[in-house]
Amino acid sequence: MSHLNLGIITSSFLPAVGGVEISLHNLASNLIVNKINPIVFTSYTHAKKLKQYKIKLPYKVVSLPPKFFGTLEYSSNAFFSFSNFYLKKIIKKHKIKIFYGLFGYPVGVMLGNYVEKNFPNHIPSVCRCVGEDIQINKDINYGLRITKKVDRLIKTKLNQLDFLVASSNTITKEYNKLNIKSSKIKLIPNPVNINKFNKKKKLKSTFNFLCLGRYHKKKNFEFVIDVINSIDKGWVLDNKIVFYFVGTNISNLENYGKFKKQRFIKIIDTQINNKDFRNFPSQKIINYYKNSDCFLMPSTLESFGNVLTEAMASSLPIISLRSPGCIDVLDNGKFGQILKKNSPTELVYFIKRIVDDKFFRMNLVKKSKAGAKKYCVKSISKQYSTFFKKIANV
Repeated sequence: MSHLNLGIITSSFLPAVGGVEISLHNLASNLIVNKINPIVFTSYTHAKKLKQYKIKLPYKVVSLPPKFFGTLEYSSNAFFSFSNFYLKKIIKKHKIKIFYGLFGYPVGVMLGNYVEKNFPNHIPSVCRCVGEDIQINKDINYGLRITKKVDRLIKTKLNQLDFLVASSNTITKEYNKLNIKSSKIKLIPNPVNINKFNKKKKLKSTFNFLCLGRYHKKKNFEFVIDVINSIDKGWVLDNKIVFYFVGTNISNLENYGKFKKQRFIKIIDTQINNKDFRNFPSQKIINYYKNSDCFLMPSTLESFGNVLTEAMASSLPIISLRSPGCIDVLDNGKFGQILKKNSPTELVYFIKRIVDDKFFRMNLVKKSKAGAKKYCVKSISKQYSTFFKKIANV
């Protein structure tokens, strides 16, 4: 059987390092094993940096024209006209059988326009929205669709696509709000490379809680600070508890009015090395996972939450707020403890219980290990391969 040429289009790619970019790289690398030939089309800037850093990948990367997506900001009509011409050109040149786009805006709306203008003489076109491109929370000024033009294009163009991939039920619900038919939605979660987290834990004298992620209002790290302030300090010190907050710009948390510098709170800013994406998460981040005893997830909104699957791969018991995205990854409590009321008192209770109750703690470890198996990259890649081959009639 010959390989199926899959045209993957993304507005952000390596060497930029984030959950979307790394998940896509892991997926593309594993699709090859399943007789799918991924060809990644990305921005001129990203492709140029890959060449500049002399990064070699197991699949082909093609540069989009300079400032390709930038045109969409100034003139939708001009962009759609040119992009339609360009997509038909690369279909012919690279013998592409399916388009798979990342980011509802700008890639999804572009592919939706392509389908609309060429129906029924188009190739199957799929897009996965990643979070900020589909979700909206005006209270924290989150979401591209806060901009009226983006919202209008998302509402009119995504419906034209043949299929949309949802990484979680939360994203499925966002698609449903756009009146996208359920038959067009394919639920496939994000993958995690569990082999990266097999490192053994080090012996230590403290009980470590970990909050990990970039600083953003939706991450809700302030909630954990409020909880820490309410816990009996004698209990914290007697049990040698340490709370770690780790991530990009996480030191901004120190500006929170109720933040108090205390020896059992560690704030650690991290830097991303774009040239070393193969080691993402970095060994330093993996060490924080492996040297922790419990993972706390206070986020109020996620599309998926890759840190949850990374915590699972690290065999960490997980305590999470009941919030969109998080409840999906944790399968409503199957793979971790989810709060019922999202109250500080409730989180205090579970923090104390996981320290004092070994049976409860080890039960959550078993749940995490089960979750890691579900989300492993080989399993997820196989789901994608089956899906792509089915819609291409291979």
